[in-house]
Amino acid sequence: MYVSRPRLLLHGCYISKTTYLRHGENSFQDQFYRPWYLIEYYRYLRFFPEGVVLMWTTAEEPVACVGHLRYRTPKTSMGIMAGHYRLMGDKVYDLDKNEMVIPLTRVINRSAGTMKRGES
Repeated sequence: MYVSRPRLLLHGCYISKTTYLRHGENSFQDQFYRPWYLIEYYRYLRFFPEGVVLMWTTAEEPVACVGHLRYRTPKTSMGIMAGHYRLMGDKVYDLDKNEMVIPLTRVINRSAGTMKRGES
């Protein structure tokens, strides 16, 4: 039963990388030049067993950020936010905003060939 039931992994953090293109401004000298910017940012979620969740959205690479999410007290000077969550069925809810954070689904780890839970 424990293996088949959805659950959060509490010994690490969930990382979501978002990449998109954004239009730049037209140059006043050359009206046909339209720069494009490639925007990349990461969203980190760290869940703790007693219902505390840390969230951090930043452009920093995971190797530089994961260590800052080790403890339950957030470093607010860095923009890390803390909240509370509850697992209901196969969904994780943010109790501070009353909205779903992530659905827990099975994802195959292609490099290792093993099953992992809930990446978004």
